[in-house]
Amino acid sequence: MLVPSELLRAQVADLETALAQQKKQAEEQQRVIKDTEARLTELRRQLNILASPPGVVPPEILSIIFRLYHGEAAGARNPIQNSSSPYPLTRVCGAWRRTALSLSELWCCIELDLDTPKLPRQLGEILMTWFGRAGTRPLRLRITGYPGQQNPIDELQPLLARYSSRLTELVLDQTSEALIRSLDHWGLDFAVLEEITLSVAWGRDEIHSSFASIKNAPRLRSLELENVYIWKTWMPVPWKGLRTLSSMASTDVDECVVALKNLPLLEEMVVSLTPDTEAYWGKVRHTNLQRLTVFYEKTRDFNRLLASIVLPSLRKLELHGNASKPFSAQKMADFLERSAPPICELTLPSLPELDVLLLFTGRCSLVRLEISYPQATVMGEFFDTWLSDEDFCAQVTDLVFHTRPGATLDMFMKRTAEAVSQRQPRHLRRLEIDCNIADGQTFSEELLAPLRQLKADGLNLFVGSWNKRII
Repeated sequence: MLVPSELLRAQVADLETALAQQKKQAEEQQRVIKDTEARLTELRRQLNILASPPGVVPPEILSIIFRLYHGEAAGARNPIQNSSSPYPLTRVCGAWRRTALSLSELWCCIELDLDTPKLPRQLGEILMTWFGRAGTRPLRLRITGYPGQQNPIDELQPLLARYSSRLTELVLDQTSEALIRSLDHWGLDFAVLEEITLSVAWGRDEIHSSFASIKNAPRLRSLELENVYIWKTWMPVPWKGLRTLSSMASTDVDECVVALKNLPLLEEMVVSLTPDTEAYWGKVRHTNLQRLTVFYEKTRDFNRLLASIVLPSLRKLELHGNASKPFSAQKMADFLERSAPPICELTLPSLPELDVLLLFTGRCSLVRLEISYPQATVMGEFFDTWLSDEDFCAQVTDLVFHTRPGATLDMFMKRTAEAVSQRQPRHLRRLEIDCNIADGQTFSEELLAPLRQLKADGLNLFVGSWNKRII
């Protein structure tokens, strides 16, 4: 039996132990309370940020913020996407919703992808509501993909019938022949249309359209066609103000000449030349064309075009064709002699010999030069001339090479770095070496170090491909 003193000591010890445990539990509870208070404070802060602007900022300021948001969300104008601008603005609170719905400029553009799975059944109604919020503003409509059973062409007819007279831009990209032909039968009015793009997916036959629907587009400034044939049906049309014509469909020299004769204000022309057995013997002088891009399979077709045109205002010439012989040197020399164009941007499909480039450098002050798949020996001559002649490509600010993979690429990278480092061209701002990099392919530090140094010295340098960059 414990004596009274020992009993009291045991009770004191038990209470001290219990008190220590209670203090520890209290400290832990305090930490939990503090964590909860911190979370509550953060949630209140977020709530204030979210809810404060509608209640504090005047609608005029909110409108500016919304316009900036809409401008930054380029491409997010698809009515069937929940994340699309300006829909998120309408789902915060009543004040935000009222402000967003009142800003007609937020609802002027629709970008619709018909290949999207599970399109809403009320698609036509959604599109009509979207444009209805734009008030009386000019509109833009961009549609990609094929109409199908889920989203038939008829869904689009009411929208175009109601709003075609206010469209300034219409894009039908990678769409069906049926949709393009339907435009000609819907009696549409494109009174203010300025830009139109009609594109049918490659792999299908070129389609011939009467273009009846856009022959009443007197304000048309840009016409872009892909796999859609225009030449036999397009004249006469009230498109004298056309500035841009792009025809990625079969085009012969005679059709190019007819286009230039009938479009005096044309500034840019993109054509895909088809093999042609007939020569055009006349010449057309076009004083306004500044940019010409030509795709061709046979050199003789481009030579015929060269012999048929005089372009004294040409500033950009972009060629995509025969890599072994891009054109007749004599035909090009004659064209440059009679046109005396101020060409400053030049793209060549190849460089079989340096004399091809010298035709231009001796007459033009090139600012941008792009060459595809140059031969190693010719590029050696290019760099030798660049180092020995200070006037050769002296004004070039952008230099782009497309090269083939393999040992030639290593040599090309090495020679490029040496030439740029030695010459130190004061105008060169950007250098691009576009090349396919095989999986697992590596480059020595000795090869890459000089290029990295050029980049460190301020040169805008890119080496690699669209999906794999070395530098």
